[in-house]
Amino acid sequence: MAVIYGLRRSEICGLRWEDIDFENSAIHIRNTVTEFSGTVYEVNDTKTKTSRRDLYLVPDIADYLKELQQTQKQSGIYSGKVCVHLDGRMVKPEYCTRVTMRFLRSCGYDGVRLHDLRATAATILASKGVPIKNVQAYLGHKDVQTTLSCYVHVLDADKIATATVMGNVFSGSG
Repeated sequence: MAVIYGLRRSEICGLRWEDIDFENSAIHIRNTVTEFSGTVYEVNDTKTKTSRRDLYLVPDIADYLKELQQTQKQSGIYSGKVCVHLDGRMVKPEYCTRVTMRFLRSCGYDGVRLHDLRATAATILASKGVPIKNVQAYLGHKDVQTTLSCYVHVLDADKIATATVMGNVFSGSG
């Protein structure tokens, strides 16, 4: 969810089954879970007004979520929350971060944080030609400058393509 949708950990932990609209292929980002000094706060709101958004439910993710929902129901741990422990307890943001970092380290991505996956999502979208305003809306940023300055990074292939354009201009072929 962090890579495909660029969700914040508070949004991942706050995701409820009522926010998943299988019929209309949508995910509604409406609820967040935050943690401060060991206390968990669940709020029926988002970080900013623009963070409250509707995203298209990608077919592979829809299939995974349907399977997860069915597993939770069959296991008796269906609590209305998407992210729960095997005993049905809500997943806290700090736990989500720790588990994700442990997984990323095991895959050879030492030092990559859960929040870095939002930048990965933004960078992939921008590198594939998605208009930056669309990337901004997708991530739920209030200001496009945040998207550009903090989240979208230039890939090596894009650096090469940019240099090639300049090379072509000065070689007479562009």
